[in-house]
Amino acid sequence: MSTARRFETRRETTLAACCGVIGLAESLAALAVTSVVAALAAPNLQTQLHAWRLEAASGEVARMVRLARQQSALRRMPMRLDADPHSAPGGCLLLHTGAAGACVGCVGAATCTGEAQLIARSAPLPAGVQLQASATSLLWHPASGTVVPTGTYRLRLASSGAALSGAEVQQVVNLLGRVRSCSTDPRIRGHVAC
Repeated sequence: MSTARRFETRRETTLAACCGVIGLAESLAALAVTSVVAALAAPNLQTQLHAWRLEAASGEVARMVRLARQQSALRRMPMRLDADPHSAPGGCLLLHTGAAGACVGCVGAATCTGEAQLIARSAPLPAGVQLQASATSLLWHPASGTVVPTGTYRLRLASSGAALSGAEVQQVVNLLGRVRSCSTDPRIRGHVAC
């Protein structure tokens, strides 16, 4: 073998090492490591997705309670917040001016009876989250700034087989119409324990 040919072979090997040319073995090794990392991360990602769904639903309920209090004071008229847990997969909240149960409908157009006027409707709750209310209808009085009766909205993660299955966030509405959050599961961050 001539000296020139040996130099060419040595140069090709050096180029492969320095310039990032990756062979089949290296590619398969990187793919195997990536697969193992993804398999380890998938259950944690599912748990986090369920926690985010519960958080989103909790935030929506708190927003509707604050809106009811604000609208009652702004319009100087009683406002009612009805829980409609049966209209959608998880339920929703309806803010209106009528009697208890005067407005219904979480999906499509909401319907109101009598003199009731729909002010706002929450988004339907995410899949796997269920709404339970200790009182299905809360009434804000503008003159006193109070709500009757006080109540608790329970948002429960009902996804079967989920790591957080049964986890719950509660939105507690006090006499002055203020809302506070608590959670029954320490893995739901941002809430004190119930």
